[in-house]
Amino acid sequence: MELINWLCSYAWVLTRLVNRNSIGKGIIYAPPLDIEVIMGILAKRVDAHVGGRIRDRRTGLGLTQEHLANALDISYQQVQKYETGANRVSAGRLYEVSKTLQSEVSFFFEGLDETFETMPIGHGGKNRSTIELVRNFGAIDNPSIRAAVSGLVRSIARPELDVM
Repeated sequence: MELINWLCSYAWVLTRLVNRNSIGKGIIYAPPLDIEVIMGILAKRVDAHVGGRIRDRRTGLGLTQEHLANALDISYQQVQKYETGANRVSAGRLYEVSKTLQSEVSFFFEGLDETFETMPIGHGGKNRSTIELVRNFGAIDNPSIRAAVSGLVRSIARPELDVM
């Protein structure tokens, strides 16, 4: 848990280090990651898993997003948001979805990995934090700060390559 707090604190620092007001003013303190943040991350993973299972069941029955949306009296865009995990499915709505898709509510949670560790994303362009980090890193004008941030990220990502 200490390692997770440390890594998340430095990730927080990296995303804010680019703020032009902070350049040359010393080290920025990042508060340690708390359990609510971890649970929020886990909740988003559950939302994405449940949404993926809705999509699997819907396509398995040969239904389109529009068919499901009409049955639930919502827009197909809302179904799309549920399926991608962009919007959370409420308990009542999940019950309606399970009845419409002729399955048990538990079906949508089958295969859920409850561990905190995330699987790496193959293409960094799909990871919002990666895109934000690259965009912010590009905005750093000071070459010495860019080098320091680059070294910090490298040592966090590949500690075995860190030479001291």
